[in-house]
Amino acid sequence: MSIAPPKRPNPRRRKKPTQLQLGILYAAADLARYIYDRGDVVDLLRRQGLTDADCSSMDEMDKEQLRVLRDDYGMSELRGLD
Repeated sequence: MSIAPPKRPNPRRRKKPTQLQLGILYAAADLARYIYDRGDVVDLLRRQGLTDADCSSMDEMDKEQLRVLRDDYGMSELRGLD
């Protein structure tokens, strides 16, 4: 009798962001709103592994800033912005 190894979660299917990750997304939206070089904000999201985060629970004002990052800085995997 063999025991099957545990299934690994699919890395392409992400759950909703944790509270910490959501806080980072809100901070990124604020930084994008007030800082000229949005490339730094994109670098922050990449370092934190949030390039494909689900942003659907965020406020419209913050989503608007993240759309700029999505459209102008190649963050096309951000979800929940439309």
